Amino acid sequence: MAAPAARFRQTLSAPGLIQKLRDTFSQVQDKRRAKSVRHSMPDALMAAFAMFNLKYPSMLRFDTEAHADPRLIHNLKSLFGLDEVPGDTQMREILDRVKPEALRPCFEALHHELQRGKVLEDFIVLGKYYLLAIDGTGQFASNKVSCPHCCVKNRSNGTKEFYHQVLAAVMVHPELKTVLPLAVEPITKRDGDNKNDCERNASKRLLAYLDSAFPHRKFLVVEDALASNGPHVELLGKLGMDFILGVKPDGNQKLFEQVLRRQCDKTLGEWNSEVAANGSCHGYRFTNRLSLNDSHPDLMVNYVEYWEVDKRDKEGNDGK
Repeated sequence: MAAPAARFRQTLSAPGLIQKLRDTFSQVQDKRRAKSVRHSMPDALMAAFAMFNLKYPSMLRFDTEAHADPRLIHNLKSLFGLDEVPGDTQMREILDRVKPEALRPCFEALHHELQRGKVLEDFIVLGKYYLLAIDGTGQFASNKVSCPHCCVKNRSNGTKEFYHQVLAAVMVHPELKTVLPLAVEPITKRDGDNKNDCERNASKRLLAYLDSAFPHRKFLVVEDALASNGPHVELLGKLGMDFILGVKPDGNQKLFEQVLRRQCDKTLGEWNSEVAANGSCHGYRFTNRLSLNDSHPDLMVNYVEYWEVDKRDKEGNDGK
């Protein structure tokens, strides 16, 4: 007897998830006059999603091919539900008015479907956590083009660089190639603010949102050394989020001094592997309850360090 066919989960298929996305796009407020609307807000947002989903290098190229390439026109209609897409300039004019916060329900809706389909169970680590990687990334930079929300860098040659960045939160798993974006927080000047925004301020807003939007998820936050400061660690503790943060000797001098003392006192836990035939070896060091820094002596953290020397060291090159 033939094996039963696997049950097809329509809501987790590409068409099902795209339809869910379009449903949430219809909830984004459109402040344009109804009589002047040629392309609806859901159509404009779906066209932008299609452009990124299909990995087009520019809006101009997408605009050109969306009106000339028969295969793309067919895919836009059959998969994304678009009979026509806005032109390059039209898309910019429509979407520039949409605040990033208005798109958060889109992420929430998709994650709700993934949770219902038990997909999120594959992302659990250490029995109960979801690994949440948070990091900043550049989005735009120019020394000519700017907007009121651009942050500004004053270069040594007297020129100004205008830029936008975002802080992204993504669910990851060490054994999976797939990642699940959860939210982004813009790092830009706010209305009426003359000072540059920064990653620290953006992280406060982002973490507060994640705590309210996903109150039942147990997050294990993973960040680089920029996050290893007292206020940020205190905020993570207040929100009940565990964390793994990178540290550097320059930025966490007090912490490394304590580690060195414990190593000299032989109270630092250490393990080293045997040197392999190719000259490689690895090991780790660990200890508990160290003061994060001089400014927060009562804020105690644990320390773990993993090191590795690869076979290239045997040939006179630096190990990892």
